[in-house]
Amino acid sequence: GSAESRTGWVFLAASALGVLLLTRSPHGAHEVERLIASSLLGAEASDVGLFAVLATVTGLFALMLRRRLTLLAIDPAAAQVQGLRRRWWDVAIALWLGLSIGLAIRVCGLLFAFGCLVLPALAARGLCREVRSQFLVAPALAVAACVVGFALANHHDLPPAQVAVGLLCAIPLATGSLAWLRGLRPRAQP
Repeated sequence: GSAESRTGWVFLAASALGVLLLTRSPHGAHEVERLIASSLLGAEASDVGLFAVLATVTGLFALMLRRRLTLLAIDPAAAQVQGLRRRWWDVAIALWLGLSIGLAIRVCGLLFAFGCLVLPALAARGLCREVRSQFLVAPALAVAACVVGFALANHHDLPPAQVAVGLLCAIPLATGSLAWLRGLRPRAQP
């Protein structure tokens, strides 16, 4: 991927693994946890309700305007030629994302919010050949990794946000490794 993608992956992997490696240390884990501050323990029922409303509104909006949003995401110049006000759409999407991400960071911390924002998209890009399928695969990967991560964290008494982000970091690493290995394999001669 791009340099920005690699930088984001390194930040998230190091943050999650740093906490997991120091979890059993009496002082190290507390200090790293305080610096990274990703915990879902402070979430309240009102937070869950707010995110349910945000997700419902976002889902309905995306479903109703999926063709326009897809065109804006894949080819913004073509969207502008077809009459979509690209600048208006960019501002509206940025405001909605800012509101949603800001609330997510307040409730569950920077590491978990940033991890769920970046890593599923990186993983889907490595798994899917078409952009449209990435729109479906990325959220599915995020939900699956979080469910498995939370179950593993509960079973092994580890911080759930860091385990989930660690699993999300493993997916693009695995898909990138598989792609690299495929590139090393000699191709059959016609």
